[in-house]
Amino acid sequence: MRAEVFKALGNPLRIQLLQVLQAGDANVDQLVRAIGSSQPAVSRHLAVLRKAGIVTDRRVGINVVYHLDAPRVFRALDIAADILNADARRKRRLLPP
Repeated sequence: MRAEVFKALGNPLRIQLLQVLQAGDANVDQLVRAIGSSQPAVSRHLAVLRKAGIVTDRRVGINVVYHLDAPRVFRALDIAADILNADARRKRRLLPP
């Protein structure tokens, strides 16, 4: 399950979707407009996020509305950013002047 979560977080478009859902629930059309990607691409990425347990969905009339079910995922993204920043600083120190 851990690998699925990390895989789900390994795509910039999925992170964009999570950022939009952080502001509130949205259907696919709203997400397509918010991130400017195609409907099939958004739907595929949502399926990955849903399978990883990060988002949930529910039917509201004819729409499927997505909900960020694991907002703590942003802590993991912050930790990953810290690791990447520390690595970049370390690499800069190793470069010759």
